[in-house]
Amino acid sequence: MLVIAGCTQGAAAPTESETGTIPSSAASGAAATAAPKPTPPQPEFSSSMGSSTSAPAGAVAVEMLGPPPHYLPVGVSAGAGDVTFFLTNRSLGVHTLAIGRGPLDIVNDHVQNTPLAASTPVNVGSSATFTVYGLPAGTYAIWCTIDGHAAEGMKGTLTAIEGPSASRCLGAPGPPCDPHVDRGRAEEARFRT
Repeated sequence: MLVIAGCTQGAAAPTESETGTIPSSAASGAAATAAPKPTPPQPEFSSSMGSSTSAPAGAVAVEMLGPPPHYLPVGVSAGAGDVTFFLTNRSLGVHTLAIGRGPLDIVNDHVQNTPLAASTPVNVGSSATFTVYGLPAGTYAIWCTIDGHAAEGMKGTLTAIEGPSASRCLGAPGPPCDPHVDRGRAEEARFRT
């Protein structure tokens, strides 16, 4: 609907609620209001974050390292359902851990995939727990949501296994993964992903 209103001296201009339009003074030039930004998609799975100085029992230990930014190990497995990560940032910048469907689609250093769940940033020298609730069995991509970090190598895989399973490095037999013991294997796998 087009509304044309004339101005007369001393008469007040109609308001937006009266005309259903934006007053011409607000709609002209650089003062125009930009269209609202689309709301980013919400994660499909609920999650929680907490600070911690040690890994809770059964947690998937992931170190955040750099430069260049990367995870150690790059491939982890856990039982499907509620999955807790113990994130330790030993790098020079903040990092996150997002979980989504793979493979990752990276365009101009930006991941195009929508996270199913994502941690909040973990500060330099800090540790935190990140728990994702109700994760079904399957293979997922993991990546850092900080711009450019996934493109530089901060990405990997999570395999959620149906049934009871100890969290451990992919391909590492035996006890849960110790990133320091399995560093060589994880570094080698990093270049294959």
